Amino acid sequence: MSYHTKPLIFEEHSAVLVEWWQRGLRAQTLVYLDAHLDLQYIGNDRLKKLLDADSVAAIKSLEKPSQLLPDGDFVHSLENFLYPASRLGIVNHLIWIPPPHIDVGLTPSVIEHVQQMDGITLEELTNFRQSAGGWLEGTLAGLKITICRLEHLVDIEVPNELLLDIDTDFFVALPQDCAWIDPAQAYHILNKWLPKPNLITISRSVSSGFMPLCYRYFADYLAALFEHNQAIASHFKILFQLQHDTDNRYIRQKLSNELESHPDCAATHYIYAKYATDPEPYQIEAARLCSAYVYDPFQIASETANRHLATPIQKLDQLVQVLDQLPQSNGDIRFVALGLAYAELGASGRALACYQLYGLPHPALALAIAEQLIENTNHHPQLINLLITATTEDASTTLAHQLLATLYLKKGNVREAITHYKRAHERAPAWLEPLRGLAQLYTHSSLQSTKNPFKIQLVKQINALRALTT
Repeated sequence: MSYHTKPLIFEEHSAVLVEWWQRGLRAQTLVYLDAHLDLQYIGNDRLKKLLDADSVAAIKSLEKPSQLLPDGDFVHSLENFLYPASRLGIVNHLIWIPPPHIDVGLTPSVIEHVQQMDGITLEELTNFRQSAGGWLEGTLAGLKITICRLEHLVDIEVPNELLLDIDTDFFVALPQDCAWIDPAQAYHILNKWLPKPNLITISRSVSSGFMPLCYRYFADYLAALFEHNQAIASHFKILFQLQHDTDNRYIRQKLSNELESHPDCAATHYIYAKYATDPEPYQIEAARLCSAYVYDPFQIASETANRHLATPIQKLDQLVQVLDQLPQSNGDIRFVALGLAYAELGASGRALACYQLYGLPHPALALAIAEQLIENTNHHPQLINLLITATTEDASTTLAHQLLATLYLKKGNVREAITHYKRAHERAPAWLEPLRGLAQLYTHSSLQSTKNPFKIQLVKQINALRALTT
């Protein structure tokens, strides 16, 4: 199979939704290479804004400019753009190909992850099936989904109405934080087994921190392969091979040769800086050629949270000192990035200080801090308020209600515990923990009769869910 569709490259993944919409694409099968399933639920009130949008400008205005911002009036972002793609009728079958560190079998870990997703029903979860070939098939949030490996494509029937979408974070292994495969290998599999796509989209995902800057060129590498530009593809292949070599003298010589033949390639200058005696001129030239390579000391914060890096806390402390020297203003999202990074490292006190310096409610950061506080103590004076803030956004509300329920239960407040367990259950009907909580609490309430219909229903659901993970 030979592709002639020119790929489109995006800095961040959620921008593809606007592209799909303005092209009038409908009822497409989406072959989707990504380390994350960006299918988070969007509440009906927010989703309606997107469904009612009648122009590219209107849809674009609803896309969150940065994942660090609270939702506010925005609707879609990096973590949830597939949900409106389904509801808008753009995609009716998702073939998700995750990297090897994410399981694709019908295992307890996969079931546990899926059942905690908002909007996933018990019926959808129990109807998930593993094929004879080893991939998963089912429906999630009303969208037909197949979860498989690249090598499964030879056996999966794929229709001609096809979109191919690649987030380059697919190529990075965690926790190693390095590439596990040459992008050319993935290209050759796709080129061999997929019909010609209606559109090919590729996302860099560097500015959000999901992809290392040293691999930013992967998007250009893939585009060159799809465009059959052998000269450019060969250049990027050499960069990839050199990044995984161990002979520094050989690497320097080969990179020097590549600089001579491709002096306008920012990635080559950036990579060469790592091996140069004086790296600064190469870093400056990379930044001159492409603004993405301009040094941003705060990028380390986003990378720490989103790639789960073991960054020394002292490095984050230095960034706080830098911010302390700048004029203070509420809503500086760099404090959000730092707060999330501190929370990732378990430094709840520092994360809370960043939250206070941010100066505005921020549900995602509030939840991250609350999770860390709960691990350390259930008696922090701000814990309840943080969780209540976290209930105000789709991405954080379900877990926040679940945590509030457990806290109120420990305090002996059964009525409040039931309220929050119910809200968590309403949003994530297949999640076992709220069901268990409700079943336990109804034995302590006026509904303690074993013949109570609601309690009997809960027990049936719990037994069905337990059967999936045994």
